[in-house]
Amino acid sequence: MYVQALEQRTLIDFENIDEITVEDLHFWTGLNHNQFNELLDQVPSLRRGSNTPRTDLGIYLSKITTGEPSIRLNTVFNKSRQTIDRKINFTRYLFNDFVPPHLGFDHITRSEVIERNRVLPNHIFGIGETPKAILICDGSYIFIQKSSNFLFQRNSYSLHKYQNLIKPFMIVCGDGYIIDVTGPYDATTSDASIMQQILQNHDGPMEEAPINYFLEGDVFILDRGFRDSIPLLESYGYAAHVPLSVTRGESQLTTDLANKSR
Repeated sequence: MYVQALEQRTLIDFENIDEITVEDLHFWTGLNHNQFNELLDQVPSLRRGSNTPRTDLGIYLSKITTGEPSIRLNTVFNKSRQTIDRKINFTRYLFNDFVPPHLGFDHITRSEVIERNRVLPNHIFGIGETPKAILICDGSYIFIQKSSNFLFQRNSYSLHKYQNLIKPFMIVCGDGYIIDVTGPYDATTSDASIMQQILQNHDGPMEEAPINYFLEGDVFILDRGFRDSIPLLESYGYAAHVPLSVTRGESQLTTDLANKSR
């Protein structure tokens, strides 16, 4: 009886999603019932290519939400490990149907980026007759396990964080809306190097942006890690703003520079 009750408690059937409680669905997928159904509707290729599209999507979301290994997920969804891995791989349709309308420079216009400027950064950085696009760029971290591949292990080990990680590079509007994510890059790659690669790579996101998407005077808000890429940004006519640093021989900023840095 105990084993039977345990199986009934842990087994989750996405094909009968209405029978899953709101709490359980949110725990495994991060979504509520309406959001799950809306996401499924935006992946028509998954519906056409799979006999169990709800299960495939639910297992994929559970994997990326919880980070549980397949060997644990198979006990929850009553599937073999091989089936779990196959269904996770099958949801590549997300990259074809869902990602393009929600990520990348093609899914948002320049005017929409400008509309997302907030009052304070717009007042400080957007002064002028012509509205300016204000972008915030930064490298983020995804922590990973130590790899058995020596070369990848060396490239993914961060001497800054003392952990293994990879770096997705975020390009974000002033209100936090994500325009694009590039990478992931090696942990040993600096933010300045990533920015230089993006600007100089003719197949990169900046080059794929529609014509006249970025104009001279557009603003890039960056941290001190981008200082080596500032000359290249300015050569394109963009305005780069980085917090001030103390000069050699000084222990702290002056009052005026400290206020300006804030």
